[in-house]
Amino acid sequence: MIITWQGGEKFTVKTKNAVVKIGETIKINDFEIHGEGEYEVGGVGCQGMIGNIFVFAFGDIRMAYLNNLKRALRENERDLIGEIDILLTPVNDLAKQNIQNLEPKISIPYGFEDLGKFCQDFSCPEPVDRVKLKKADLPEKHEIIVLNYSK
Repeated sequence: MIITWQGGEKFTVKTKNAVVKIGETIKINDFEIHGEGEYEVGGVGCQGMIGNIFVFAFGDIRMAYLNNLKRALRENERDLIGEIDILLTPVNDLAKQNIQNLEPKISIPYGFEDLGKFCQDFSCPEPVDRVKLKKADLPEKHEIIVLNYSK
């Protein structure tokens, strides 16, 4: 899978069989996801939850998207999200708490208003244009990946 960031809350995730557009709306290939429910398109599973939280399954890689969430995750939401490998998280005062509660292998922050403060809490590497991942590439300890804006 290849992940790129289009600015704001928008991401694109490409796999062999699907292109997933993440942002105000969620699209897998040409299928638009509308809120709560479970979906599978092009081999990509998607669970839409209350609060505009989405969990994706790309084969054996699980990724959560906290769509501009401005509060700490509730215990029942953490339970529903379950174990994840990648977290797309808005940069805000509660990002650290949500990362610690979900314990992803990789966190990708977005919405850089508070990136300096975020990087004080976490060691942020230099931004990259995209990230290409397979399950075997996932780190054993938590890592932050900062993406450059890509058109």
